[in-house]
Amino acid sequence: MIGVQSLTMAKRPFFFAAIFSGFLLLLAGNIAVAHMGAAGVVKQRMDAMSDIGKAMKEIGAMLRGRLSFDSNRVAANAQNIAAHGRAIPSLFPAGSGGGVSEAKNSIWTDRAAFDWIARDLVSNAEALAVTAATGDRAAVDARYKAVAATCKDCHRTFRAKKR
Repeated sequence: MIGVQSLTMAKRPFFFAAIFSGFLLLLAGNIAVAHMGAAGVVKQRMDAMSDIGKAMKEIGAMLRGRLSFDSNRVAANAQNIAAHGRAIPSLFPAGSGGGVSEAKNSIWTDRAAFDWIARDLVSNAEALAVTAATGDRAAVDARYKAVAATCKDCHRTFRAKKR
């Protein structure tokens, strides 16, 4: 088994990107099942999160060399993520938890923190879009990781474990 310590510094970012991409693939496989029975605002937010996951997956594939790097596609995906990020607070109105929703009650009990993470997602995604225009893959990779970290923080804090 490859340990993180044995990876060269040059390969380390790709190792972590591969781990994150594997997580996104697992997530994508479960989306159809998770959306069954969802309606209204719950379905809207599940669809938005699915779109964010697809955008992240495509950017990650470009950064790993599985797809040709296209700075215009990275920027478009990042702008899509930012647009969804701006909508996130409105997709979690009071009383929309429970049922097939994976939203934790902490979204509503700690709304300021939830809204802050949504703003952080927008900020990081907008920075990724701007950075993509430079064509600097290392800088794009760093911005991509910032977006991914925001997603991870939100999921860890505000998303219930899969049932």
